[in-house]
Amino acid sequence: ASQPLGRGLAGRASKVAAAAAGDVNSMLGRSVAHSSIARVQEEMRDVEGVLLQMERENQAVRAKLLASRRAVLQKCFMSDGLLTQQAVFGNWRCWAVRERHARAAEGHTQQEAREGVQFEQRVSDLEEEARMLSAQLKRTRQDNQ
Repeated sequence: ASQPLGRGLAGRASKVAAAAAGDVNSMLGRSVAHSSIARVQEEMRDVEGVLLQMERENQAVRAKLLASRRAVLQKCFMSDGLLTQQAVFGNWRCWAVRERHARAAEGHTQQEAREGVQFEQRVSDLEEEARMLSAQLKRTRQDNQ
């Protein structure tokens, strides 16, 4: 079962040489594999970074959309105290303008009625004066005849 001394060493040496050559090849293979893995990991980090950036942008857009919706709903339902106050003052102003116009119209109507009464009185006075002058004219004509 024992081999000669020279043959055993030569066999072992060839095995060591083959292993060394295999190690070089396997080391080259490992180097290529490591660089491939490193490249894939780097690409994965890039993809992860892009996804995180997209997520941040999405959150910003969502926040803007929600703020816009909130503003629209506040205007519709006047949930904000300032908007309610503005609506109350706006409606009060419209009412005040309508009332002012109504008072002005009523004032014009009353003035027109007063002027109508004054006009009727003036017409009545002038008719009375015309009757008096007509009567005086008749007397004067009768006296002159």
